[in-house]
Amino acid sequence: MPEKFESVKQKQENIKESAPKVELFHVSGFKEFAEKEEGDSLLLEPGPQGAEGNGVYFSEHAPRFKAAEGAQKQGVAAVIVIEADSTAGWWRSKGYVTKKFGRPRTWHSDEKDIRLTVKKAELIDGVKYLHCDWDWENMPEE
Repeated sequence: MPEKFESVKQKQENIKESAPKVELFHVSGFKEFAEKEEGDSLLLEPGPQGAEGNGVYFSEHAPRFKAAEGAQKQGVAAVIVIEADSTAGWWRSKGYVTKKFGRPRTWHSDEKDIRLTVKKAELIDGVKYLHCDWDWENMPEE
């Protein structure tokens, strides 16, 4: 019996590892984020904007500098880059909206905080990009 369980568990791990990953970008105006380096941790919490619901906003495949309200007010301090291998826990804009307006799909954390650990920090065109591992900070129990 344990061998069978282990093979099912291994299959689940293989599926997770082979799932396509989507690169997501969050543009931030928080100046302290620009000082983060490899190994540092940070917490993203839903802000007051909430145009499409309360959550931390990301765009699919590329940063959307014009859509980041906080960064528009304070200036762009950093771009946070994560990879998502599942849509579980995320709210996403509908595909037809992205096609209609010619912009990347919006993802947001649906009221959840996101805990980040910087795995790579780099400067691109004068903007700090933080490539991070992430996890939900306050994921509700199912």
